[in-house]
Amino acid sequence: MRVLVRRSKTDQCSAGKEVAVWVNPTELGCCPLAALQAGWDFRRLAADGTGRASDAALPLFVGLSKAGQLSGVALSDKAVWRLVRDAAKAAGIEG
Repeated sequence: MRVLVRRSKTDQCSAGKEVAVWVNPTELGCCPLAALQAGWDFRRLAADGTGRASDAALPLFVGLSKAGQLSGVALSDKAVWRLVRDAAKAAGIEG
């Protein structure tokens, strides 16, 4: 799977870079492609105020209310970082 990172801390001009993410079809619970597909499937079923935009037009990470409603508004880079950090910590990964 190839992912386009449009902007990063080391790419301040937003030139973007395509990076490879390895797929693991033998263990779907640990496969980034399977997780991404499950996320898109959930997004398609949820009412999130995007007007049913195509997957390419939707932000990958969006807000979620306490009631479980998707906001359709992209999370900030800091919010995504905190979510990844907290998930890694919960999985016992430090650093």
